[in-house]
Amino acid sequence: MSCLNSPVIPCDQCQKMPQTPLRCGGCYSAFYCNRSCQKVHYKSHKAHCKPMSQRIIEGMTPDRPVIPASLRAEASNNADSDYECLICFENFPKSKMQRFADCGHQICIECNKKHYISRLESAQLTEDSSELSSVITCPFCRGNTRGPDVTTDPTHAYYEKLKWAKTGFGVNETNLEHEDLVHVVRRAQTVLLDYRNIDGNLEFLEAMRFAASGLDSIISRSESPLYCLPAFCTRIEIHKYLHEWKECVDKCSELVGDGKCLELSNEEDNLPSSDGKYIEEDSKDTFRMKIFLIQVQAMMELKRGFGEEIEAIFKLLGMYLHFKSFDANADTSYSQEWASLQAADTRLFYQLHAAYFCEIGKHEECIQFSETVVEMNPLSKEIYMPIAKSKRALGDLDGAIEQMRIAVKREEPWFVGNRERNEKFLKELIWEYNEEMMGGMDHAEWHEAYSNAMDKVKAGGGAEEESDQWQFISAYRAKFNKSE
Repeated sequence: MSCLNSPVIPCDQCQKMPQTPLRCGGCYSAFYCNRSCQKVHYKSHKAHCKPMSQRIIEGMTPDRPVIPASLRAEASNNADSDYECLICFENFPKSKMQRFADCGHQICIECNKKHYISRLESAQLTEDSSELSSVITCPFCRGNTRGPDVTTDPTHAYYEKLKWAKTGFGVNETNLEHEDLVHVVRRAQTVLLDYRNIDGNLEFLEAMRFAASGLDSIISRSESPLYCLPAFCTRIEIHKYLHEWKECVDKCSELVGDGKCLELSNEEDNLPSSDGKYIEEDSKDTFRMKIFLIQVQAMMELKRGFGEEIEAIFKLLGMYLHFKSFDANADTSYSQEWASLQAADTRLFYQLHAAYFCEIGKHEECIQFSETVVEMNPLSKEIYMPIAKSKRALGDLDGAIEQMRIAVKREEPWFVGNRERNEKFLKELIWEYNEEMMGGMDHAEWHEAYSNAMDKVKAGGGAEEESDQWQFISAYRAKFNKSE
């Protein structure tokens, strides 16, 4: 490292202006206040220093005091250098900047995305992708400045999808043909699938807005309810993914509550689905259940009140039980799988209704609904305690004990609190059962029964920890340890 007597060269690490800056002895292009700054900066400078040093050795002597301007510019124009975006005025490395080829103006990638989207929104594009570059002009020159090469831009895929989405929803005809309907709805479904996993992203919101506009045009202009049904359903899906729960409830109520699904099922042999295919006769109830589940989820998100939630859940239960009565040709496997996934997604089955039914005294409904949930998803451990409580309230202690034993078995060992709670409730049930079976025995008689149970356990090796003797022993200890 050599010293220079120039006070105007800033330190590449701390940006201060040292009186005698030190210059890197490898590439002769980096300057520092002292060796400490050089040591800290070397980790990022190393990748650029070594290739530059090799070129210096090959083309000139190391002690040459002046480095050519081209090499100095190349050394400073690396990934660690900061460039100021002319729109947001934030600093970014070169890799995060987008440069317009003709005028040389540079903006960051995020501002470039917003600029592209605004131009796409105002432009009248066709299916010809070559028009995309012609409408993207420099935001400062506002002239026919050739923009960046979109085919090599890292965000080109987003722009193409947005253009495709927008041009697919130009529905201006009063009389819609079925092929036009399928074309628009397919585009909306594709956009929905592409963007629904990036909630809050600007491209997602813009694409959904374009899709919703086209679907609304179909719904408002179509005279036949059969033609507007798939557009209606896709519109509901868009409301759902945009978390527009009030609009979602209103649309679902209009579709389900006014009987459109039922009316169409009775009048038409087949219904068109949102992907352009047709819904067979045995899948119409699946279709209705899908719409209804979305409605119930939206109601839950809006927290419209206990009464409405319970009423909706009862309707949902009736719809699912109707599935179970289908013939062998019915699409029951799909409906059960879909309903189970939706239940887990909306937290309807596991966190609300079974416990509510039990608490409000609707024990038969609690058992009926909870057993249906267990049938759809046997791993739902939280559902067994409401079943046990309801069965105990109805006088079925055997059934309550059986349910709690299943809950204790299926609870993961690392959930200590849940396991202890389940075991405690199981002991209470067994105690009630034994007390009911053995009548009014006094303490001495209980102690004798306890001794007999211990003898049976010892004779059997003590391996059957879930036997009736063990459960009686556990209940006895829990009871009399507390009382004594």
